[in-house]
Formats: sequence, structure tokens, C-alpha cells
Amino acid sequence: MDSQIGTFLICAIGDDRTMNIEMSGGLIYEIINADEEWVHGEGSKLRSGTKVILPRGTEIIDNAKIDFKGGKPKVWEERQQQPRKILITGSSGYVGQHLLASIAFQGIGGKTDSNQGATYEIFLAYNALPTFEDDLALLLEHKKLHPSIAKIQSISNIDFSNSEYIQLLQNAGATSFDAIIHLAALSSPGFCENNASDAWKVNCPIDLLSFGAPIIYLSTDQVYEGTKSYYQEDTDETLPVNVYGMTKLAFERVLLGSNVLLSEKELGGNSTGDTGQYMPDTKSIPSPNPMSTILRSSLILGGPTPLKNGCRKGSFPSFLQFIESRLKSSTPTDYFINEYRSVVHVEDVLRAINHFLSKAIESEDGSQGKAEIYNLGGRTRVSRYGIALKLANHLKLDHSTAYGVNRPAIGGVPSPPDISMNVNKIAKEMGVTKMDGLDEIIEHTTVDGVASNNNSSIEVKDTIFRGRGLYATKDISEGNHLIVAKPLVMVMSWEVSDDEDEIDSEDELDEDIDAEEDLIDADLDSADEEGLEEFEDTFEGEEEGDDDDSEEEDVKVAAKPDSKHTHDDSDVDDDSIDGSMPSGEKRNGVLVLRLLDKIKKKPKLWTDTLSQLFPRDEETSLNLPPWMCSCVKIGLEIDQNFNDLLDLHLFPDKDNEETCKDIQLRLPLIVRYNVLSVETAPEQYSHFDAVKGMVELNGTALYGPEVSYLNHSVTGSNYFFMGRMSIGDVMFFVTNRNISSGEELCFSYIEHELLCESEEKRTAVLDMDFKDYTDNDEDDSNEAASKKQKVAAKKNKIKVGPMIDALVQNEIMSTQAFERLELILDLLNNPEQVEPEQDFQCDKYTLHSLHAITLDQLGRSTEALSEWQACLKFATKNFPAVDETTMNLHVQAALCAKHAKKLDIANIHAKNALEMHDKLWGGGKVRFLKRYEDDFSKPLRPISKKQMALDVQELFA
Repeated sequence: MDSQIGTFLICAIGDDRTMNIEMSGGLIYEIINADEEWVHGEGSKLRSGTKVILPRGTEIIDNAKIDFKGGKPKVWEERQQQPRKILITGSSGYVGQHLLASIAFQGIGGKTDSNQGATYEIFLAYNALPTFEDDLALLLEHKKLHPSIAKIQSISNIDFSNSEYIQLLQNAGATSFDAIIHLAALSSPGFCENNASDAWKVNCPIDLLSFGAPIIYLSTDQVYEGTKSYYQEDTDETLPVNVYGMTKLAFERVLLGSNVLLSEKELGGNSTGDTGQYMPDTKSIPSPNPMSTILRSSLILGGPTPLKNGCRKGSFPSFLQFIESRLKSSTPTDYFINEYRSVVHVEDVLRAINHFLSKAIESEDGSQGKAEIYNLGGRTRVSRYGIALKLANHLKLDHSTAYGVNRPAIGGVPSPPDISMNVNKIAKEMGVTKMDGLDEIIEHTTVDGVASNNNSSIEVKDTIFRGRGLYATKDISEGNHLIVAKPLVMVMSWEVSDDEDEIDSEDELDEDIDAEEDLIDADLDSADEEGLEEFEDTFEGEEEGDDDDSEEEDVKVAAKPDSKHTHDDSDVDDDSIDGSMPSGEKRNGVLVLRLLDKIKKKPKLWTDTLSQLFPRDEETSLNLPPWMCSCVKIGLEIDQNFNDLLDLHLFPDKDNEETCKDIQLRLPLIVRYNVLSVETAPEQYSHFDAVKGMVELNGTALYGPEVSYLNHSVTGSNYFFMGRMSIGDVMFFVTNRNISSGEELCFSYIEHELLCESEEKRTAVLDMDFKDYTDNDEDDSNEAASKKQKVAAKKNKIKVGPMIDALVQNEIMSTQAFERLELILDLLNNPEQVEPEQDFQCDKYTLHSLHAITLDQLGRSTEALSEWQACLKFATKNFPAVDETTMNLHVQAALCAKHAKKLDIANIHAKNALEMHDKLWGGGKVRFLKRYEDDFSKPLRPISKKQMALDVQELFA
């Protein structure tokens, strides 16, 4: 039987039962068994020029005619308009759960059809995991589906050992598919050996071919005999030694269209069971789709499954979690040392499946010819004992209870000793230089955590001009929470004044302030007038105080000077600041003390973690402004602790003195340049107060390396990829726009409205003691321009920044509404001539927002709505795609439009606000309403509280 599949073009229509079709090769065939009921669209017959897809099994007769065998061709145009249907079998398993989450939220192959909205329907077939439906609903409830996914439908009780599974799929509405990802399997060699009949039915499901769709098949490395290393898929023979390997190999042959599933030699193997009797008859097997792909997977390692209750493997979804549990509990465990695999990262498995799925559904003409085979493994050949030792070393765990033993040659289930694989073919096909090795797998996996801080979406890289930073390893969509972190140390805001045991009392604090002022006065007596101005600007730039609109630099710096953030000595007058000048926040001094206490208890905290943070060496540290605690008492305590550190001999004798000096020099600077403010989201309650009960938690904390590798940038397109939120002291970092593979993940420390300004203005406003280079630009033109802005501003005795700053805004808003309205309109229509250092585009945006608020207060809702929409136009153009300020503007625009009785517009803005909130913070409408509870209670518009509550409920609940 010869069969053709592909795209054909109708040339002419003959009588009722025949028509001519031209193949892509130019030949014309006459088709029989066609009739006029085969129509293109509703109520119209096929016309010349219509593209069609012939059904699989279509037969060519005498190279002249095509017999449909009773089937009907699919019309090309109709196929293109409908969502493509993808079936995932075994979707409740380890790989299945990871895959469904990947496709649901990132799409297929990272692509969305530009001509359509939703392009895929995903069917999740699984057998009997009781928690799957509820866990899936929970996963999908809190995150929006990728735009290319039309729907996700689960189908339960699909048991491949039951011959009726095809009927069950069809009963659920899954009558045809554009592609099938076949993950379902009986994967325990021991079970397969004792249940050969079920193993053949499940692992070689020939009826799956009846759908005619390409199948992405997850096979196994156990199709190899295991008598050599680094098997190659196209040259080395297959010879499975157990039933599991035989059944998996047999389905490979099914997809290859082979007339012989297993040779006599392959059936002989070393199996203890007679399996030939269960092997299906090739005569009953439908023709395979040539765009199918066979992936011979090794042992898969990775993090926990995305569903709450995991898969059938329970607490140990992959071998890494099992090992970690045994190591931490000091449970004696045997690990084989005489069996080798090319262990593969689950993320590499997902990438491979996505790659070949995209390839299959995009190739309509079947040009591949027949199914392709690929070894799917990592680049590390390793035994299970080797995995245990590597993990123990990475987690700094004692491995004395991990024993390396040989698997017995006789007895038990036969197992191939060395099935390591050559994976060059798949790496080349996927366009990667190499697959992940064991080191990368362990590093990128959170073994016992809720979420991964070292996930495969990001990596740490050092570059010449940008220094050390975090970079995307693949395309990442907006609204992804990439990092979840707990602090190494934290000081809460209430501790500074209330905790007398550790912090000064108020009287002592006043004395310290007086002493510090005396020091400053004494130092300034010798400074000339220009030096005084330089000092005041520099000092204010470093310690901004408790301004509601900004965080102190000591707190605000999440990233730090690196190769791209180098201190500029010309920014500081050497006569104004010297090593004796107090320059460190009091709370940072507390963090230094707490870190020293932790280092004394666990010296590896310094060697393994803290020493990796900026500044990373003596030379860089000495080029930074010196740090001394502004609180004398805490400063003296820090000095004493540094002195004690040397005497404790925490480090190897030859390194002890040098390491202690390194800590003394760098630790205060590490704190200064890496701490973050922690501000619990307003709807969260995280700290118990004896008077107020549960209250918000606020403070300052130092997080681990990954958080500290998030750099600041205001240049080019690199600014502000990441937003953050806190629940208690746990920090969540979320992408606020789509990120392309290879881009650096950055913060911006300036306000969002300033992102529209020139680079030199943004850098000047930043006013921090580091330069900011682009990736490939060594010149200082931008930095020099910023310096000119600062110098000019000092000469004119003005600051670099918008004219309509917080102080001016407060002055405007303190006037009566009608007077304010007149003032704002005058500023908008007759802008004053200002110095270049204060000529900022964002002033107009700020005035429009003040205008909107004022109009709303006066009840002029229609006019106010126009102003809110002008603000949104500015925000959409200049702010990140997913942005809290933009979300707030949508909220106000929705309420304003509701008051103006423009319900359609109100609902659009409300919908946009809710969607943006869900991408940033999650939690749905309930959390949204809690977050805005205070804002909704403010009397911005002349309506009653009751009416306001009704508006909020109607729009947002």
C-alpha cells in the first residue's frame, strides 16, 4: 500500500464522483469516491483553486487515480481558521504536569499565530490520579492562559490497557487531533516484567495511530543493550534486555512503519518473561504519520511538579528529591555504581517536545518522509551513586550514609549497565551548543523548595562592560514570577525605635545624633563654599531619608556597582568626605551585626554566599565611598565584633587573617549595595503588634546572590524588566513585560514617569555613585552628559529633576479646587521657561493627573475621564507593559467613567485593571479588592460612600 499526505490544489471538477487534483510535484490525479457533499464552507461546493489535505490512508492507484477509501479530504482554509487540537497522554505524570504548565502559560514553541487569537485546544488524558482535576483547576485559576491557548480540557480514566480508550477519548469530544504527545507508559521495569500483557497494551498503543496525527513519543534509553558507552541513535543497534525496553522499542517501530516490530534477537534479550505472544500484529496497525518524532529519554531529573499534590511518585517526583531526603535524614541508602545514564533535565525534555511539536504542526506537507529518532539526554555520563555524591556536595550535606554498590549480575529485573548516549544530534536539531549536564541540572533545581530560585529561565553571566547579572535563557512572557526569596537577615522598621536591647533608646539616639552633627560641623569648617555644596549634594544623594516617594539608597539599591557600576571619584570632593565621616544608615549597621553573628555560627555563609556579592574584591571596595555607621554605639559594636572574629579562628589558619580583613572591608559595603526595603503588600498582614493586632511588616533585608545580581539600568531598552512584592519577608520578583532570550533582567530605581526622558537625564536623576554602560559602548558620552547636567544645576542652585516635583505637587493640591483648576490649566497651556536641567516631559503627565483628580472632585466626570485617558496614553507608551501605576490609572478611569455613566468604557478599564493586577500579584478579584480597600474609601468624587461601594462591586466584583 502506498499512501500520500500533504497539500493538494484542485484543478478542475468533473462529474459528481470525480475531480482532478494537482500535487505539489505538478502531477495531476483523478480522485474517485468524492461527491458534491464534500463542500468548502457552508452551502458551497469545492471550486478550482481550493487547497485541500487528503486523509491518511488515501490510496494512489496506478499512479493516476487516488482512492479516498471512504474518507473525505479536509479543506485547507477551514483547517487554518479553527484551533488546532493537541492531545497529551499521561498528563498527570511528572513530565506531563511540567508540560501542561509550560504550554498553558508560555504557549507552544513560544509562538502565537499572528493572524488569530487562540490557536490551540489542549486535551489532557490521564488515568486515575484523584487530585489531578482539583490541582489543575487551582493552577489555572491563578494565572492567565497564554493568548494562543483557546482551552484546556482534561479527560479522565484513559487506560491504555483497556481497548476502549479510543472510544472514551471520542466520547469526551476529542474526535481528531493535529498532534499527539504520548507520555503515558508503564515505566517500572519490575512491573512490566511481571505484567507483560499490560506492558504491551500500554507501552505499544497501536490504536493511537487511528487519529492520523503526528505523535511526539517519549521512548527510553533502555532500548539499548548497555554494553558500551555513548550510544548513537542512527548507527548503534538496539537490543533491550527487559520487557519495558522491548515494548517501548516496539512502538518506535510502529511509528517508523516497520513490518517487523522486534526481531527474534530483540525478543530473546535477557528477559525472564515470554513476551512475543503479546506483540500486536502489524497487519492491524494503521499507517503512521511521517511527521512523528521518537525521543529516547534518559533518567529525567528536575524540580517539583507544578500541581499542588504532585504526581503518582508523591513526595519524590524525581530522583534528586529522593536523594536529598535520604541525605538529610541520614538514612543509609545503596546507590548503584555500575550503571550509567546520560541524565536529562526536565526543562530540556520540555524544550525538545515543544520543538518537535511546533515542527510537526507547522509542516503540513509531510515532507519529513518518516519518523525521526533522537537520543534525549544530558551531557553527563553518571551513575546513581555519582548523582548522590554530586548533590550532597552541592547542598553541603554529609554523604557518609550513601553507599556505592554494584547491581547484581544475576537475579532481579535485567538492567542495562551503560546506556549513556551521544546527544549531538538533538542538540544540533534544537540549535543549542550543548545539553544541560548534571551540574546545571542540580544548580537549576530547587530540591525541597516551593519555587525555584535557580530555574532554567534565567542564568548568571559575567560580561566585560555590564558585569555580573541575570539573563533570560529563553523567551519569558510578562507576569512570570521568576524568583522567590527569603532574606539572609532583616531588620524591621519598628525595631529601630522599640527594641532597646539591640538598638539605642531614644535618649541615646538623640545623643548620637548630636555627636554626629558635631563631627559633620567640625569637618565642614575647613571646607570652602563650593566644597560645602558638593558635600551636601553628595550626602543627600547617599542618604535620602524617609521620603514616602523614594527609598534611601542604602535600602533602595537592589543591584550594585559592578563592572558597569563603577564609582566615579570626580563626583565626590575629597575635602568633603573622608574615611572618618559617618555615612552608613543605622539599620544597615544592625544588619552588619546580625550577619557577623550568623558568620560566627556558620562561617560558610561568608565563603559560599556573602563573598559572592558586590563588591567582590579589595580593589573595587577601596574605590567606593567608605562606610561607617551613623550610630556611634552600633559602630563601636561592629568594630568589636570584627576584632573578635579574628580570635575565633573560624577559617583555615593560613587564610584566617586575610579572610577576616576581607570581611571587615567588604561586609558593610555588601550590605549597603545589596539591601532591599521590604514592604508587605497592603492587603497582607504579617506582624503581630500588641496594640494594633496584625499589622503590615516593613523593614530592610539582605537577600541571597540571585536577588543581588539583578542590576539597575536606565540605558537603551534594558530598564525595568522586574517588579517585586512582599508577603511577610518573602520577596517575589515578577516580569512586567515580555523578555526575549538573552536579555538582562534589570530594575530601575527611578520613577516610571521618568522613563520617557533622555538617557542623560535619567542617569542624572538617578544620582548614584556608579556609571551605567551599555553592552557594547565603552565611551562615557551619556555619563559625561549627566555630569554636565549636575554641574549646571549646582551653578544655578537647582536640582536636576522635573519642575513639578513632589513639593510643587503638594503646593498645587493644597489650594482650593477651582483655584487649583485655573493654576493647572495655566501651567498646561502656558508652560514656564525652565532651565534645561528641569525641562522634563513627564511634567505634562503629572499635570494631567492632577487635572483629572481636580475635575473628579468637582464632579466634572466626563472631562476628568478625558484626562485619565490622556494619562493612560502616556503610561502605555512609556511604562512597562505590566505596571502598577498603569493599573492604578485604569482603576481611576473605570470609577470616573462609571460616575459619568459611560458603562462600556468603565467596564473596559475595570477589566484591564483586574487583568494587570492578576499578572503582577495574582489572587483574583478578592485580593484586588483588599489591595484597593483604602483607595476606594477616599472621597475623590462627590458621591456617597454607599454609592462608591456599589460602583466598586459592580465594576470589580
